[in-house]
Order: sequence, then structure tokens, then C-alpha cells
Amino acid sequence: MDIIDYFKLLNISESSTPGFVRIPIVPGSRNRSGVPLRATSLTIHETANHAKGADALAHARYLQSPEAGLRLVSWHFTVDSQRIVQHLPVTEVGWHTAVHSGNHSSLGIEICVNEDGVFGKACANARILAGIIAYERGFRFTQILPHKSWSGKNCPATLLSLGQFSQFVMDSLEVARQIKQKVEGK
Repeated sequence: MDIIDYFKLLNISESSTPGFVRIPIVPGSRNRSGVPLRATSLTIHETANHAKGADALAHARYLQSPEAGLRLVSWHFTVDSQRIVQHLPVTEVGWHTAVHSGNHSSLGIEICVNEDGVFGKACANARILAGIIAYERGFRFTQILPHKSWSGKNCPATLLSLGQFSQFVMDSLEVARQIKQKVEGK
């Protein structure tokens, strides 16, 4: 099932469903690992880029840039208030946690915090995406992690500073439960 199919399954209105696009980092790029990933967790980040226009498409362009290649940075999804962009297959290591064990075990979602976006809607879209991934992978509460758990970096800064990270995870797992109920009747 594709990501947008899950939004339909959850009866989320078309006007509230974000766009979904794959803009892959070019294979062979320095920031594309090519290393197989068998994810056992999901790491939630915030972009920390508050500039106008710093939405998911802008971050996709960044991941295509020489700077991202020099920094050896990559992640799987960027989510803003209007869309979800996938940059890497969920079966490939991304470089987003700053530690080997995190990169080699975790999928990465970046939530946009751009000033011309709607952070609450970006979080809602990210919660649903995290719920879809949790359903598909069978992830539990302890497998959806803040970036801070890997490197100590204060990320996702807004969710952590507002004390909302645990609620984000619980809401994501509720989405996973709803999907399971609709798909499996359980």
C-alpha cells in the first residue's frame, strides 16, 4: 500500500491529505550510503530551519546539493504542512542520527519548522507517517525515538521543549492501531 492509500484508508479528507512525492537522492551521491537497512526503530527530527520557504521541497533540493554530499547527511522523509517527500528507500541506511548504531538501525523523519508553514499540520502529517511506518514495521512505543536519544542533540527541539514528544509517539501508535483494525479487522 502506498502512503496516500493509508490516508484514504484512515478516511482523512482529500483536502487534509498531504501530497506525497519521491525525490530520491541520486544513487552514487556521496550522501547516499547504498548500505542495506533493516530498521528496528524510527527517529524523529525537526529541520531547525525556520527560514521562509524551508519546506519539504527545499530540503529535497538541499539533499541533492553538493553541500549535503560534503556533510554526508541524508534521511528518509521530510514532512511539512502540505506534503511528504521521500528521499531514500526505507531499506537503505541514511545518515541522520550522528552515530553509527542509530544510522544503521533507524529510519529518519524530518519535520519542517519553516516560519511560512503550519507546524501543527506538519506534525499531524508526520504523526500519520510515523503511524504508517509503525504499522508496517510493528514498532512499539520504545522504537519511535527523538534524535536526542542517539546523539544528545536537542532534537526535535519544539516537540521536546513543549513536552509533546511522548504524545506524538502515542498519537502515531494510535494511527498504527487504526490501520491494523481496518486492514486486519483487529
